[in-house]
Amino acid sequence: MEQRLEGESVERGVRRAMAMTVGLLVAAVSLAGCRGAGSAFWPRDSERLVSPFAFKRVAVLPFINLSGETAPECEQAVRNMWTLFHAELQRVRGLQVVPPGAVTDYLRRGQLKISSPREVFVLARALDADAVVVGAVTSYDPYYKPRVGVALQVYQRRPRAQASPDILAMAERGRPFPVGRGGASEKAPVAVLDRIYDSGELRIDQAVRRFAKQRDALGSAFGSERYFHDMEKYLSFVSRQAIVDLIAAERRRQKEEKKRLKEEGGSEPEKGTGGRS
Repeated sequence: MEQRLEGESVERGVRRAMAMTVGLLVAAVSLAGCRGAGSAFWPRDSERLVSPFAFKRVAVLPFINLSGETAPECEQAVRNMWTLFHAELQRVRGLQVVPPGAVTDYLRRGQLKISSPREVFVLARALDADAVVVGAVTSYDPYYKPRVGVALQVYQRRPRAQASPDILAMAERGRPFPVGRGGASEKAPVAVLDRIYDSGELRIDQAVRRFAKQRDALGSAFGSERYFHDMEKYLSFVSRQAIVDLIAAERRRQKEEKKRLKEEGGSEPEKGTGGRS
């Protein structure tokens, strides 16, 4: 009898010890998971962008599908591109991005169809935004190595006095909205981008791998290769790179304008005109 009670006591002790061990392991894994999620989500991106634009508050319209592809997967990718671009734009220091829900709510309530710059400015005033980004997916190939084309136009409520000739030239034939030859400067976008990000090209391949290394600080069993297989991952890269390229183009424009004014003996330009009308 005593031996049986002693055996039961030992068994209970073993079960209690095992339960405590499992509990400690679960807690340790949970804590590690929390730390991992935090460090991988935000400030591991070593190239924090700073906006060179005059505007502060910016809205992003839902992206348009101009790829010619009508498959449901492509339509979903276009919607994902808008969400991911919005998230990447929020990372840019100096910009305040209008929540996407506010944009869709206004479009739904007002039954406003954005088909020209005129409607873009109507939406900007309604949302109290300084600028609006209009975007389109112009090419879409999700297979390994993926290829995505993006066109962006940035409309500012009070643009610079005169749009630069290169921007006007691109806007005349531009996507999503061509301004038309001889279009008024005040209706022209202040920044444009129309580019294809083909990861089959070496420079894009290398850029994707750098991006993956920055974002996935904890590493992955698949490494940067999953950015060539997971389209949501690749679209996040495209969104980020399109913003990088848009900012770089604006910095070049400002530098060239400063040089031109210096040669003409004029005063140095300010960082745009800013403000709202």
